Amino acid sequence: MSAQSQQLPLRFRMMTSSLNFLAQVLPRAAGRFAFDLFSTPRSAPAHQRRAPHALASASPLAVRFGALTLRAWAWGEGERTILLVHGWESEATSLAAFILPLVERGYRVIALDGPAHGDSPGKRLNLVDYVSALRSTIAQHGAVYAVIAHSFGGAAIFVRARRDNWFGGRAAGGDDWRARPPLLGVGAFYPVVRAERRRLDRDVRVGAATVWPFHRGF
Repeated sequence: MSAQSQQLPLRFRMMTSSLNFLAQVLPRAAGRFAFDLFSTPRSAPAHQRRAPHALASASPLAVRFGALTLRAWAWGEGERTILLVHGWESEATSLAAFILPLVERGYRVIALDGPAHGDSPGKRLNLVDYVSALRSTIAQHGAVYAVIAHSFGGAAIFVRARRDNWFGGRAAGGDDWRARPPLLGVGAFYPVVRAERRRLDRDVRVGAATVWPFHRGF
């Protein structure tokens, strides 16, 4: 066992050993268990907010997402909307520091509690579902001018950006989500995002977006 693994809490070391053993005996079952495990956010007290005061000036929104109704909030009445996208085990007000400055500059700001996060219902969340929930938010509450995302939210935005070709040539289709909003800032550490950065650095037009200022770990 490496020195790094020995620094992990005992329960994580036990979980890792159990998964490794199960993968040798029942690999498909181990895969399903691992997927469910890593798609399930840890429980937190209800309504735990990093900046609960931010909701006092917000207008509540509902986002229909399959059988769920997700919670979202909007600030300001500007014609251009900025979407704030939180990370794993986080919630809509985690990026509250951006709200007032953007509203003062005439923007409308929308932030979503992703499925199984914040006040939104659900038990699990994976990258595919988060991308779909964000797309539902856009479809139901209007075009997005720009995106500010963090961590797991940054990964979801990059997946959507590449799939809809925001940065390389003219976007296919004509709906609001495919309007190629610029990424004002993204903080994320996932390998997929590092790979996307290399592609986006190559594809993005000069002056089209300032993508990287809020993260220094790439």
